[in-house]
Amino acid sequence: MLKKFEKICIQDVPVQHRDGWPGCDYTQNKYHETIVFFKRIAQTCQYLLDVFKISFLLSCRGLPMTIDWFHYMNLAGVAVCAISGTLMAYQKRMDGFGVIVLAAATAIGGGTLRDIMLDLPVFWVADPDYLYTTVVAALGTIVWLRFIDYFPYHYLLIADAFGLALFNVVGMEKALTHGAAMSVAITMGTITGVFGGMMRDVICREVPLVFSGELYASTCIAGGLMYAMFYYNGLPNAWSLLGALITTVLMRFASMRWHWQLPVFKSE
Repeated sequence: MLKKFEKICIQDVPVQHRDGWPGCDYTQNKYHETIVFFKRIAQTCQYLLDVFKISFLLSCRGLPMTIDWFHYMNLAGVAVCAISGTLMAYQKRMDGFGVIVLAAATAIGGGTLRDIMLDLPVFWVADPDYLYTTVVAALGTIVWLRFIDYFPYHYLLIADAFGLALFNVVGMEKALTHGAAMSVAITMGTITGVFGGMMRDVICREVPLVFSGELYASTCIAGGLMYAMFYYNGLPNAWSLLGALITTVLMRFASMRWHWQLPVFKSE
């Protein structure tokens, strides 16, 4: 599957889309950055599938999925979003305190609002592991950034897309676990996914990605609908989670690459 995906990636890209990824440089090879970027996506998807393999097989065999699985999924979302917050802080040349604040706002902002709306204990207050993960992810990103001499904007977009998808799935799963209806669960997943990134962009005086035109919150809704379709057809829980995760990630990547939008008003 990944080889076929890579083959598709090296086909000619239409002229109007050659500048699709921010931060790409086509001066040396007009297709090089696009090919490399999609290869990274393919490799990341393969790694993600490997991470899910144990839980996926357990679910398919009818064995219960432990709470540790959900915990580690949430930690992964916090880490990825903390990385995106740190990358934005690097772009804005913030000091050390500003980096930690922005990373934390991105990593735990959406989940905090979700738990308050569901009238549940705030997850990072009940379990400080999430704060530790935020700090470690931020410090690790700082160390990495000290060895490069350019701002990797495409890495920010990748981290944001995976954080969006992970938190979307975590938010839906937590809402359903506590008895919420599917429509409420999809809403909670979307809030969990987008609110942290929105806080990050507002703090940095940027137009939030959720309002920037390209599909963002809509990808969470699409992932939620995929989850609901699998769920109501009686498929194992791991199928539902994986389907929602992949749908959200791929739709976000595609919307960034080909500038998919949902226009409402006519442009002048």
